Amino acid sequence: MGTDCVVRVDAPTTHVGALLTCAVDRVGILEGCWSRFRPDSALSRLNAAAGMGEQPVGEDLHLLVSRMMVAWQRTDGRYDPTVLPALRAAGYDRDFAWVVEQDPRPSSVSEPSPGMAGVRVTDNSISLPAGVELDPGGIGKGLAADLITAELLTAGATGVLVNLGGDVVVAGTPHDADAWRIVIADERARPPRTAGPLAGPVRSSEELPVLHEVVWAAPIPARAVVTSTSLRRRWGRFHHIIDPATGRNPQDDAILQASVWGVAGWWADAAATSVMSCDPTAARNWLAARGLPGLLVTQSEVLPVESARDDSH
Repeated sequence: MGTDCVVRVDAPTTHVGALLTCAVDRVGILEGCWSRFRPDSALSRLNAAAGMGEQPVGEDLHLLVSRMMVAWQRTDGRYDPTVLPALRAAGYDRDFAWVVEQDPRPSSVSEPSPGMAGVRVTDNSISLPAGVELDPGGIGKGLAADLITAELLTAGATGVLVNLGGDVVVAGTPHDADAWRIVIADERARPPRTAGPLAGPVRSSEELPVLHEVVWAAPIPARAVVTSTSLRRRWGRFHHIIDPATGRNPQDDAILQASVWGVAGWWADAAATSVMSCDPTAARNWLAARGLPGLLVTQSEVLPVESARDDSH
């Protein structure tokens, strides 16, 4: 997943170590299944079989592609995992650490993404049309956090926090507080990553200015806070957000950061990603109409999105 992973487990003392080990192992399993940077991953094998008919898949990959399909349908194609060829053309064809070091020269050719209309998902198999490849970005980290949180609760945890690169899922009760508090930092204050060696230290989210704090009184069922931004994974003037309608980075970088909270991690992830290619007003209206509370950040504004369904405070 090319990111840091933080897991907090609240449980009887004798169980904590075993639960943390399970969480670390599970992250590794999902990485090995969903990574587009590993040629032997289940996702890479599925992508390589595009146009070859139905392919049997395991439970984890089946769940990922099923959620991709639902998110694509719910967002009317604004979230689109078939942007993978466009990402490669933009230069993001290997793990991001390599991209930053090598300063790739993106292709000038771009075209709209094909979409998920031709993808077929049955009970235990998936069929991709020729020329269609799937990228787990924009949904994979949120879904992984959902899965790990649910599995830890089933295994005996009384409180869980899973943070995969800023995609945060919490559930239950922290032993040392009466609420979960998740900070949304202002990514505009983060030193930009440019091609070549990084100049100076990269400040952590804890050192950045705080835009908003999401608070849920415990205990709670699983809730997520997810942020998508074009300010982190950048090389030169390019970044990893692709507008599926054009196959290019969104013009003018109108929205630099989008946060969504209160729902499942996979859906918050997809929703935040989908509005990154929208006009700020349209994005705000789209989230509000779907009952998704959030925060949109442009170069000069911070725009809250209010929802009657928001149970945070």
